Amino acid sequence: MDLESITFWLNAFIPNSVCTLQGNLYAIAVPGPPISPTDGSIGLTRLFTGDQREYSDDITQSARMHSEVTIAGLSSGSPTFTENQWCGPSNEVDSNGNSIATATASNAQMHFTNLRGSQTTDLQGGVVDGVPDSVQIDLTGSAS
Repeated sequence: MDLESITFWLNAFIPNSVCTLQGNLYAIAVPGPPISPTDGSIGLTRLFTGDQREYSDDITQSARMHSEVTIAGLSSGSPTFTENQWCGPSNEVDSNGNSIATATASNAQMHFTNLRGSQTTDLQGGVVDGVPDSVQIDLTGSAS
């Protein structure tokens, strides 16, 4: 039996391991821009919550950016794909973990493209076929 479809995803997230506890939330300190470009001093440091987790293979876990694709029709010779892209909210907090502001970035610059057979290029720029019966797809992921 041939594989007909596959779904996979990539999550960009801020793990607890790079954060410090602020009240009862894990947050990461982000230094502000320099106060003076000549003396190297930094501006006000701001705190943003992480995703309150470590690595997980659960598709529903929180993330800054979630890129999910389902490639269907793999046995047809003309596969297609559908995608689901979203950004999680960014939460600024004070040193006690109290919320100051919340915003969600646009996912307009997050796309899967260029679904194709498995190929690469050699050092001279020629095309080299990859693993038979496999596909490749490109992901662009940018949010701010």
